[in-house]
Amino acid sequence: MNSVSDFFQRLRQKPPTLNDRARELEEKAEDARSKEEAKNELIALLEHELRNPLASLLSATELMTLTELPREEQKKLLGTMCQRIRAMTHILEISLTKNPPRLPATAQQVVPQKNTGSGLKVLVVDDNQDAAQSLGRLLELRGHRVALTYDGAGALSGATLDEPHVIILDIGLPDTDGYTVARGLRERKVGSTLIALSGYGQAEDKEKAMAAGFDFHLTKPIGLADLEPLLLQVVR
Repeated sequence: MNSVSDFFQRLRQKPPTLNDRARELEEKAEDARSKEEAKNELIALLEHELRNPLASLLSATELMTLTELPREEQKKLLGTMCQRIRAMTHILEISLTKNPPRLPATAQQVVPQKNTGSGLKVLVVDDNQDAAQSLGRLLELRGHRVALTYDGAGALSGATLDEPHVIILDIGLPDTDGYTVARGLRERKVGSTLIALSGYGQAEDKEKAMAAGFDFHLTKPIGLADLEPLLLQVVR
């Protein structure tokens, strides 16, 4: 009796046949084809939606380079370029991130303000010197006092010697990463408001930033419309 029972047990444990393997591989291949088709459709859609605003940006840039436009026309063109950049950012957010975007691109407006000269002390940390200098200039136009540094070591030393109200800290730095710098600042009891600046905007990226000691996380590209609501929350 035991021998019969053992026989059926061995039968149930019989390895899959070639037909079983073939069916399994066919199912996996079909799943891969479906995913590849979905990926290609997404790429085609992104290509179309990004090329349209890029065309406007290129035309506006060439027009401003080749002609001496009246100031009002220049301002109009620059406004159009800013809208197109925000539209492209919005497209990337809704296409490539798991979470919905913060606001529609058209809803974010920069309200003209005068330089009051009584702003915050802000340290901008970014190894992209052009980006750091441009952002610093924008903040100065709003009346903030801005210092720039281009690596993590400069951020740690600068913030320790003269603690700013706000540190805008890029995550990708040449000597370390922004998470390590943020942890180092918090270990040194630096109480500045820390704003992470990153090209990655998934939920896990934001959670990682908060765990490292950041107060806010912004995904590139950013402008005054993104920064000013955060700066208004800073307690001096």
